[in-house]
Amino acid sequence: ENKQKIKLKLLISSGSLGVISIGSFYVLRINFYKNKIEKDVVYKASPIQNRNEMIKKLQNTQYDILIIGGGATGAGLALDAATRGLKCALIDKGDFSSGTSSKSTKLLHGGIRYLENAVKNLDLSELYFVWEALGERAHTMQIAPFMSRPVSIVMPIYKLWQVPYFACNIKIYDLLAELVCSFEKGIPNSYYTLKTNTLEQSPLLKKDKLKGALIYYDGQHNDTRMNLYIILTSAIDNYVPGQVGATVCNYTEVVEFIKDEDTKNVIGVKAIDKINNKEIDIFAKVIINATGPYGDIVRKLADENRESMIKVSAGCHFILPKWYTSRNTGIFIPKTSDDRVLFILPWENSTLVGTTDEMKPLEEYPKMQDKELNFMIKELANYINVSPDSIRKDIKAAWCGYRPLVVDIKKVKKDVNYTEQTQQTQHTQENITSLNKTNDKTSKSDKNNKNDKNDQSHAISRSHEIIEDDNGLISILGGKWTIYRKMAQDTIDYVLEKHKDTIKNKYNCRTKFLMLIGSHDKSGVHRTDDLTYGCSKLGRKLVRKYSQIDYDTAEYLVSNYGYLAENVCELANELNLFQKLDKSKPYIQAEVIYASRYEFANTISDVLGST
Repeated sequence: ENKQKIKLKLLISSGSLGVISIGSFYVLRINFYKNKIEKDVVYKASPIQNRNEMIKKLQNTQYDILIIGGGATGAGLALDAATRGLKCALIDKGDFSSGTSSKSTKLLHGGIRYLENAVKNLDLSELYFVWEALGERAHTMQIAPFMSRPVSIVMPIYKLWQVPYFACNIKIYDLLAELVCSFEKGIPNSYYTLKTNTLEQSPLLKKDKLKGALIYYDGQHNDTRMNLYIILTSAIDNYVPGQVGATVCNYTEVVEFIKDEDTKNVIGVKAIDKINNKEIDIFAKVIINATGPYGDIVRKLADENRESMIKVSAGCHFILPKWYTSRNTGIFIPKTSDDRVLFILPWENSTLVGTTDEMKPLEEYPKMQDKELNFMIKELANYINVSPDSIRKDIKAAWCGYRPLVVDIKKVKKDVNYTEQTQQTQHTQENITSLNKTNDKTSKSDKNNKNDKNDQSHAISRSHEIIEDDNGLISILGGKWTIYRKMAQDTIDYVLEKHKDTIKNKYNCRTKFLMLIGSHDKSGVHRTDDLTYGCSKLGRKLVRKYSQIDYDTAEYLVSNYGYLAENVCELANELNLFQKLDKSKPYIQAEVIYASRYEFANTISDVLGST
């Protein structure tokens, strides 16, 4: 009888666990597919107006939302607003994606180093941040499959005790990705491999004391092209049913805010059309500041008494020849001499090395300093069989960009409420104590603050905050590339809740898995095999149709334009511009004309930056 009772209890317990498991899986699946574009949606890619037509619209339209900033965050905002049926405009003082959003490590990732911090410090908020980013990684990998792909990364291990430590972290990373993506993460699982296999993957690694490696996967994308294509997609009328094409205009710099005489709220901006050297007025019910590192500057332009909320850290990268990642596998150095990380990644038939993470003053055109270059060369040389001098001689290019980091304002905020990731913001009068020192003191304070986590850029969370100042200007601050879509959703949700009496949306958010232009053919059909990276059927089709190009060039065109590569080739055929700009590179002359006609390129740097 006792045995039967025990069996019954075990049966009930097993059944309960089964119900809980199934219920949890169901909840996770619903959450993953929430805000997803309709499954049977038909994409219709109609022509996009040119810049002059966009300028006319800016002057003659009362918008629901005006977005300042054409980086990843601004692009996401424009697409979200447009697909909800809102009338929105987006402007940028330079070219689209010419700033921070084009100077990343080219990874779509949850943040393996943030996960380590979360586990080590039992920080649930940081763990949730990784969880959310992993979900957004899966989304972004699918919306433009021709320019996104999994990349394998080797984490070399030289001490036996590190095997279980790093393996545990990597497996948690995998598990979180599986759970948040309802077991559809679209990226292979990690695994441990021994020394011989490690050296097969990464022949340049130092062999002495090498025990093996953990191989894990993250997403990789062309950040500049992704940014541009999100903006172009937002500008198309009825691209998905009910979409109101956004008015998008680069080289349009805000010089002053227009305020209501009675309420003193911002109702528009005075901006300079830098191409035609003309001042224009743009009016909107809501203005969103999405300028990344320049967020504080724009807020102070609207109200000079605003206190700073952003610290900027510099991320520097340089390019080496392809043979540094000859097997098309990257390397992840989990702990440099200053407790940061370093990536060595295959990129565009070359190798990308980065990144630093150090506070520095905000400049219009940041350059890598010798200190940062020497640091990365030294750390890289510690792990591979190449001398620092040889690495230095092999460097082909370098760049530096800023990360806009929001300091932990929970500890110092006074009278402002804000959103942190998915928390809803309630507007109050803002009165915030200054959060950071002036830029000219940054370099001096870095040396004195190594033990102050609030002053170490790699210790500051990459989560985002939505702030509404008492003049009505809404700012989306912080965040990172991978979660641009979620940042946009949170911000537009906040705007619609706050201004529900004056702004009416036709649809709720539906940007998850919304395919960008280039991801489907002229009939709106997407075939996975057509765009498979490195062996696309579309590339083979282009080679057969146009004898002027080889397969490498065709594959490059597909990876940059998707199905729109056919349009580029048609233009090249029409104008006889199949010749390469540089015989050692795959770029063809027709791309210059295509960029100026269809991608808002106005200068030589616009063309170079968008390829």
